[in-house]
Amino acid sequence: MRAVGADALARTLDALLTRVQYRLPADVLRWLMHAVRVERAPLARAALDAILRNADAAAQRSIPLCQDTGIPHILIESGPDVRLPGDVDAICSQTVEKVYRREQLRVSCVRDPLRRSSPLHACVLMSAPAPRDTVRLSVLVRGGGSENMSSSAALLPSTPPAAVEDHIVRTVAPMLCRTCPPVIVGVGIGGSFERSGWLAKRACFRRIGARSRDPFYARMERRLCERINAVGAGALAFGGVHSAMDVFIEHEPTHIATLPVSVILQCHSVRRGMVRL
Repeated sequence: MRAVGADALARTLDALLTRVQYRLPADVLRWLMHAVRVERAPLARAALDAILRNADAAAQRSIPLCQDTGIPHILIESGPDVRLPGDVDAICSQTVEKVYRREQLRVSCVRDPLRRSSPLHACVLMSAPAPRDTVRLSVLVRGGGSENMSSSAALLPSTPPAAVEDHIVRTVAPMLCRTCPPVIVGVGIGGSFERSGWLAKRACFRRIGARSRDPFYARMERRLCERINAVGAGALAFGGVHSAMDVFIEHEPTHIATLPVSVILQCHSVRRGMVRL
């Protein structure tokens, strides 16, 4: 049995949270650099260039990639041969507060959702199984604009796959101009109402180009990305062919009488990272 100590978890999360606020992931940077070379729409090309210059300034000067420093989604994947600290939730919450205060990152959360009272540093803790003694710690920081562009639907279980694709495209298209494209689209299919949303968020932890292991869903991901880019919203909604960086689908078993489908969008400021402990 492998044990992960509280100090090791806190130190690793601290470094990861700090890095993702200032540096885009390498896969996102590569995609953006390719997009700006091939984009033909002048305003869209200028928007992509501005996104890259912003990323360079953030990395060089250690300033946040976006003024909305968001709410961190922390995914811990651990195997059956791993013993985690018993107070993981408290460790993550305390580390988030420590990092946000030290780095002077904006307080973006409130304790009461209706009365909008008591600003605080919050996080969303997610967990998933992993092989044997593996421990992976991933972070995805979600801003309010991205989080608002989320949708869950209960489709008829008889809905054919082509109609599910149509539903996803119809859902995403009007959201693009409100989510600072180019975006990453996460799709969750199956499970239950709340699990489909969890699956959609987990999908956004994937790196660009990381296709589903199921060939059926891998083909659907490619088709959806092509169709969403064909909408023509483009970078920062200035037109062009780069509305979506990628589309990722996660799925799991569901009741025979249900077909939950959730969709979330992640803006171009992809504050994501992963480390192995």
